[in-house]
Amino acid sequence: MAGWQNVSYELLPYHAFGKSKYEALGRPYPMGEAALQDGCMKKLQMLLESKNPILNN
Repeated sequence: MAGWQNVSYELLPYHAFGKSKYEALGRPYPMGEAALQDGCMKKLQMLLESKNPILNN
C-alpha cells in the first residue's frame, strides 16, 4: 500500500442486522447464515498492515 499514507480503513466483520427486515417482508435472506471463519479478520488485518502484502494467493 505504498503511497497510501493518507488512507484510513476499518475492517468490520459481517453482520446480519438486515435479516429481520427480509423475514418481515416474507423474503429469503440472500446471505443465509454467512459467517467468517475463525481468525479471518485477524489475517485480513495482518495483510493490510504488512508492508509487502501478497494479494494474489
